[in-house]
Amino acid sequence: MNENSCISIVVLTYNSEKFVEETLDSIYDQSYPNIELIVADDCSSDRSVELVQKWIGGKKERFVNFRLIASPKNTGTSANCNRGLHVAAGEWVKFIAGDDVLHTDFFTRMSPLLRNEKVNVIAGEVHTFENDISEAQFNWPDFDFPTDLSVQRRRQLVKGLLLAPSVVIRKSKISELKGFDEKFKLLEDDPMWFKLTLDHNLFYFAQDSIVYYRQHSESVNSIAAREIYYRKPIFLNDLINFGYGIRVPALAKEGLWAHVIFLYLGLLCENLIYKNGSKLDNILNRILKKFVLLFHRIYVNLPY
Repeated sequence: MNENSCISIVVLTYNSEKFVEETLDSIYDQSYPNIELIVADDCSSDRSVELVQKWIGGKKERFVNFRLIASPKNTGTSANCNRGLHVAAGEWVKFIAGDDVLHTDFFTRMSPLLRNEKVNVIAGEVHTFENDISEAQFNWPDFDFPTDLSVQRRRQLVKGLLLAPSVVIRKSKISELKGFDEKFKLLEDDPMWFKLTLDHNLFYFAQDSIVYYRQHSESVNSIAAREIYYRKPIFLNDLINFGYGIRVPALAKEGLWAHVIFLYLGLLCENLIYKNGSKLDNILNRILKKFVLLFHRIYVNLPY
C-alpha cells in the first residue's frame, strides 16, 4: 500500500466567509503530503465561494487535486456531503466544517492507522476554542474510548460514540454504504455512524490527532445557536424520523428495551415541540425531556 495514501478533505461551507480561510490555511499547512482538497458550498449567500476562489490562487500545486462545488440551491448538509463524496478520489475522506481547524499533524499522527488495510473508521481528538486557538481546551473523548466491537456497538446505539469533526472514513466503505442519507436534510452524522455500526465496523482512536472545533455565536455548537437551530422544523423532523425509523428498531433488535422506552418518551417530547405549541408548552416539553434524559442516566445501567 502507498506509504502516504491520498486523503480527500471535503470542506463544507454555508455562509462561512468569516472563518473559511483559516480552515483552508490549516489544510494547506498539513505535514501530510498527499491531499486532495474539495470545497462543497451549499448555496452560500455571503462571499464564501469568492473567498475560496481567491484563496486557492497560487496554492493548487500543494494539492493532488482541487475541486470547488458550488450548489445553485440550498439542499442541506447531507446532500452537500454527498456532492463532495461523489468527486473524492482519495482512499480516505475527511469532512470538515468551514469554520473548524486541523492541527498541522492531524493526519501524520494517525498515519499508522491510515496504512492499515483493516481500518475503515478513525476518530481523532476534539479541542474547542472561541477566538484564540492557542487557548483551545480538550473536549472529546471525555471517556475511555472502547476498543471492543460489541462495547462500541452498544454505546453507539444507546448514546452515541463518535463526534463528527474528528472522523476520517475510508472512501470505499462510505461508498459501499451509499453515502449520507439525504432524507435527513440537516442530520448527516448520526445516521452515518449507525450505518457504520450496524455494518460491524470497529472504530479506531488516534490520540493526539487534533481537530479544533470552533465555538462562536454562529456555530451550531454554541448554546444560543444550537437552541435556534434546534427549533428549526426540518432539523427537529430529522431527529424524530431518525429516532423512530432507525434508533428504536436497532435498540429493539438488541433487546435493549429500557432504552427503547426512554427513547420513545424523549421522542414524544420532540413531537410535542415539533407541533409548534405555545411558548409555555414548548418550555414545559423541554423540561419534561430533560427529566426523561436524567432518569435514563440514573436508572439505566450502561455497561461500557
